[in-house]
Amino acid sequence: MKPSRINLQLGFGGLRRRLGWLTLAAGLVWLPGLVSQAQSPSASGSNAAAATNRPTEAIGGISQPQEAPQYNVKAGYLCLFTGYTTWPTNIFAASNSPIVIGVLGANPFGGVLVETAARQQGARPLQVRHLTEVGEADGCQLVFISRAEEKREAEWLADLRGKPILTVGESDHTLGCGGVLALKIVDGHVGFDVNWSALRHMNLKINSQMLQHALNRNESNETPH
Repeated sequence: MKPSRINLQLGFGGLRRRLGWLTLAAGLVWLPGLVSQAQSPSASGSNAAAATNRPTEAIGGISQPQEAPQYNVKAGYLCLFTGYTTWPTNIFAASNSPIVIGVLGANPFGGVLVETAARQQGARPLQVRHLTEVGEADGCQLVFISRAEEKREAEWLADLRGKPILTVGESDHTLGCGGVLALKIVDGHVGFDVNWSALRHMNLKINSQMLQHALNRNESNETPH
C-alpha cells in the first residue's frame, strides 16, 4: 500500500549540503542537495536555479521533519529535474519559450503540479500539459507517466525513445522499459533511480550534481558528466 503521507527526508544523506527552497502547494519545504550554482539558466534550455534561486543555508546530514503528501514531493522533483537538464537549443522557438512538463495518461497530482510549476522562477517558465495520447508529447521537454498507466508504459516509452524528452515514471518497470528517471519510495522517503544506459543515448544532458543523488548512483560504470 502506498503511504498517503511521506516524510520529506528524501534520502540525500551524508555530508553537509546546501539546500535549495522549493515552493510546494503544501507550503515551503526543503529539497536538498541541489543549489543554484550548479549551472546557471541560459537560452540553451537549462532552467537551473529555477527551483533553487531562493536563499540557501548549509546543514549537516538529513534534517527535514516536515511531512507532505507524496505527490506534492514528486511534483517538486519534476520541477527540480527541469532545472538540472539541458535540452538542444533548436527545440525551443524562442529564448523565453517554456519548458513543458507533460503528464501522460492518468494525473495523480490533481492541481499541485500546476501550482508548483507556476511558483518557479527561471530563464524559462514551466508549463504543465495533460496528455491523453503519446502523440501529444511532441513539444514537451519532460513527460511523466504514473503507476496507473503501467500497462501502457512500455509502449509509450518505446514511442518516446530517441526524442529529446526526459521521461520520468514511478512504476517498478519504468527503467526496464527505457524510462530515464524513476521516482521511488524507499523507507518512506522519496528518491529517484536513473537508467544510465538510456541517459547516455539521450540528446540532452542532466547535471552531475543532480545525478550524484540518485539512489542507484553506484550502479553506473561511468561518472555522469
